[in-house]
Amino acid sequence: MDTKRLWYWKKTFIIAVICTVIITIPLFFSGLQTLEQAMSTNDALLLTDEWLEGTSYNINEYTFRPPNFTVSIYGSGDVQQLLT
Repeated sequence: MDTKRLWYWKKTFIIAVICTVIITIPLFFSGLQTLEQAMSTNDALLLTDEWLEGTSYNINEYTFRPPNFTVSIYGSGDVQQLLT
């Protein structure tokens, strides 16, 4: 391999590494945010299950848009008061 070809190969490799890093950084933070949201949703679902325990109510659907967690429930009978 001549030096000019080696220089092009090294330059191409360095550009590929830099591009990979540039793409990886935003993806890392996006993944971190997704993980945080999933953990918050899980915590909210556990609290909702605890709140509905001992009743005939079930979770119909839920949405989590930070900082709000909205849950739709269905069933009959009395529901315990929420603690705020």
